[in-house]
Amino acid sequence: MDIVDLTESPALSPQYKGKRRQQTEGSSPQPKKRRTKKDQTEGAGGSKAIKPPKTKPEKRTDAAGRTVRFASAASQKVQERIARAMPGSGHRLFLIDRKLVAPVGSDGGPIEEFNVLGATANVYKVTISRHPSCSCPDHAKGNVCKHLLFVMLRVIRLAETDSLVWQRALLTSEAEQVLGGERSTRMDEAVMAAESVREQYQRMTGKTEAGAAADAAGAKARRAIEGDCPICFEDLQAEGNGAQEPLVFCKECGNNVHKQCFERWTNSKKAAGVPITCVLCRAPWEVPADPGAGDGDKSSYVNLASHSEAHRGASASLEDLYGDRAVWIQANQGLMGRRAAANLWAASQGRM
Repeated sequence: MDIVDLTESPALSPQYKGKRRQQTEGSSPQPKKRRTKKDQTEGAGGSKAIKPPKTKPEKRTDAAGRTVRFASAASQKVQERIARAMPGSGHRLFLIDRKLVAPVGSDGGPIEEFNVLGATANVYKVTISRHPSCSCPDHAKGNVCKHLLFVMLRVIRLAETDSLVWQRALLTSEAEQVLGGERSTRMDEAVMAAESVREQYQRMTGKTEAGAAADAAGAKARRAIEGDCPICFEDLQAEGNGAQEPLVFCKECGNNVHKQCFERWTNSKKAAGVPITCVLCRAPWEVPADPGAGDGDKSSYVNLASHSEAHRGASASLEDLYGDRAVWIQANQGLMGRRAAANLWAASQGRM
């Protein structure tokens, strides 16, 4: 058989021969390399642009760092407390003083403190910041209290429909809007306590040098320590003469009483929700300021009932302030059982 050399065949075109030669001599053709953004940037003669780090949006958190949900509308409890904070409610609330702790623009947000004279003439400290708070028992239970709402609505003058009024936590930008006056109207001068009341608070808390002198000038002379205690009817003995119990005395009538006896008397008055008075002359008893009051100690507050004309002679009982809801407050304070409170509540609603 004759062997035919196909490469010399005239039937094969030069173009075909060229393709065969490329496939034989070289490797298979490679696809074009895709240009990356880096290649395009470097090819343009520029360096790679550095992007600024992404800032995480601020979270709404409470003082303990827990995330708090935004409340778009006031709850029923908040609405009830707003009503108590407004004029004409019978809850006499006044501003004693205010102190700027951290101005707008400070790290962590602005902070301002307000001392509020409550319905029972106790003084509570309201703090407006990213974490609004109050030193009163109601706020300690997790409620947005009337004292905090009083500051928001009547001192800072936010609108009742402003959702920042009842938030449990604020963003830094929101706290700056509240304390920076961006959402406020002009402050109502009626919220200020009388000047004499404000001065007395300054003296009682040691914020004025004249405090000790004024107290000494205003106090009645203490009577001789003799006779029986008007509460326990045991003998009174002067301290240092073998006395077993310390004594206190009324600054109005000067009569003496065992300190421990008077503490029991004070507790009974507090439990009944009525002002503390002298056992004998019934004059309002000035409760001394506790150094820890307003700074986390909820058991004792400065009381200005004997110095505030707006509170003098006015009833501060739970029934007068809270109506038929007073039974639940007494139950929460441990003054009665919840079943007894439920029965009294049902009776007041005509259900028994």
